[in-house]
Amino acid sequence: MTFLPIVERQLRESSRRPATYRMRSLLALAALAIWFFLLVAGSNSGGVRKGMMLFIAIGVLALGFCLVAGIFLTADCLSEEKREAHSGCSF
Repeated sequence: MTFLPIVERQLRESSRRPATYRMRSLLALAALAIWFFLLVAGSNSGGVRKGMMLFIAIGVLALGFCLVAGIFLTADCLSEEKREAHSGCSF
């Protein structure tokens, strides 16, 4: 028995959407671009310093993606509630 079956189903459903694959690909490309930029820009820095800069940059990028995803998911949730409220009224 799973802990939260509804959450599991929703996560599985959202992971199969094409937008999810595009977002993952975009995140991977952004991480590679940041890595390349930091590699070129900090050529005289030590390896530990480069790794720390890369970790911070990817963390900030992930935060930005989470904030944008939260905005889109909130807007979608509100519009879905509005659609359901209008379509459910059959008086």
